[in-house]
Amino acid sequence: MNEFTKASTNTKDIEAFLKADTAQIADIFRKWTKEGIPDIENFVQDAISQIAFTDQSKKAIMAAAKLAAEPNDNAYHGNEHFLQVFCMTYTLGHHAVETGRFTKETFGLLLTAALIHDYKHDAQGNKGEQFRLEKLAFDSAREDLAAYVSKEDLKIIKAFVLTTDVSKDFSDPNAVSPAESLKWYLSNKDIHSVFDELKILITESTSGNDLVDAALTLQDSDLASAHLDVESSHQSGRSLAKELGNEYDPKNQIFFMDKICHRRCFSSAGREIIQPCLNKVMKAFGMTEEYPKPARV
Repeated sequence: MNEFTKASTNTKDIEAFLKADTAQIADIFRKWTKEGIPDIENFVQDAISQIAFTDQSKKAIMAAAKLAAEPNDNAYHGNEHFLQVFCMTYTLGHHAVETGRFTKETFGLLLTAALIHDYKHDAQGNKGEQFRLEKLAFDSAREDLAAYVSKEDLKIIKAFVLTTDVSKDFSDPNAVSPAESLKWYLSNKDIHSVFDELKILITESTSGNDLVDAALTLQDSDLASAHLDVESSHQSGRSLAKELGNEYDPKNQIFFMDKICHRRCFSSAGREIIQPCLNKVMKAFGMTEEYPKPARV
């Protein structure tokens, strides 16, 4: 028995993520908020033992889990968020692999990226510099991952991390965030409209290994904890407001769902699993499901 084959100690919770039981997942996240999150390294090890990853993939994921477990008490972008994003990526990514969207090897890289996507987050936002925090996260984790991941796969992990940047000048109607540039690619198929740092996700995609869909899976997972139900949305908004030193205003959740999420999920698994939850949350906030077309599509 090697270090990755021990029996899961989180069977019920992990089963909920594998089954994509969104109601139970929301309850699990609420429990973690009230009672504290489980040990990240142990939880991740138990979760990945349920899937036939190679030992090399498991080692990379566990190296990322060790980094994600380093104390970060930001009110929003902290250890709880790191674990939630891992879990939602685990849920959506498992579905995507089962339906042939991308390979198990890519799934392993995606989980690695999920765990370190906000590593070393300083709770300051990108401060007008796109990729500031995302590059900080990847650059800080690069050396720890390099022992288990090839140079080519490190480039893919970096692109996955960078694609989670939703920052832009929201006062400019023509401004596009890195995340949006990949989302809009689904409609316009124009690689020139995609940020240079993310183009590798298009050029390295193959039949049966859609790296664009994988990246969008991480994007959806990064935002999904606020879409599970109305209570989850309010909790997410309260945590982010606290981190920014602001009073919580539910109107900010409407802005979030409209201007950042664009009222929908973009990955194949996100559309199937999370979109029905998001639709219910939007309805509770008085929003319609109608999706306004972006200016650059």
